[in-house]
Amino acid sequence: MAGERDPADPLSRADLDDALRFLHAMAGQGRLELDRIDAILGALIKALLESGRLDPARVEALLPEITAKLEARALGEATVDVGPAIDKYAVPSPQDLDCAALLPLCQGRCCRLVFALSFQDLDEGRVRWDYGRPYQIRQREDDGYCVHSDPATRGCTVYAHRPATCRTYDCRGDKRIWEDFERRIPAPLEKLSMLVEIRKRERMAPRAPAGAPPDGAAPPDGTAPPDGSAPPAGSAPPAERK
Repeated sequence: MAGERDPADPLSRADLDDALRFLHAMAGQGRLELDRIDAILGALIKALLESGRLDPARVEALLPEITAKLEARALGEATVDVGPAIDKYAVPSPQDLDCAALLPLCQGRCCRLVFALSFQDLDEGRVRWDYGRPYQIRQREDDGYCVHSDPATRGCTVYAHRPATCRTYDCRGDKRIWEDFERRIPAPLEKLSMLVEIRKRERMAPRAPAGAPPDGAAPPDGTAPPDGSAPPAGSAPPAERK
């Protein structure tokens, strides 16, 4: 029958990528619809407050309870993360930062941070993403490094095609990378190793049911995000890779 796939014709990697891309696009579209509903609800509440039909003090009192329930429910929901829609080949890299010269010292610690790929990265198909957590950069299970980080040299094997996040990241102010950049003292690898272990446990554990309380580990010291993630390219705090 026309349009049916021959069972003897195996799925290719491109077929799988296209199918997952479609599913994730639909999930993203659903998220946008939910955001619109949230906006409408917020506008309705504001209108009721302004008209005096709601007690502002009562609303404020209920917010912590409702917020906690929503956060617990979110633990059981799958998410799709996509990086900013910018041309990675046009973004500037930090000035006076010689990553190649720093690698023997820092051991590419930034290559253990987490961030989402852009649709430009996905269309090129050169940079791998985590199928369990689309579209986050894929990392090795054994050491937590990006799969494109050479284990021997810590150099990037897809350097010419590296994401915008990698191109714009400045490690000099990131305490996860350097204790003291000016004195070239790297941060202890244990800080990032703890984050890698947390992510391993998250991948292995079943998703929490809706309404279940979180049991996350305590965040590390410093201002870095507790899950080892990095802000997207162009955001204010430094946090990604070389």
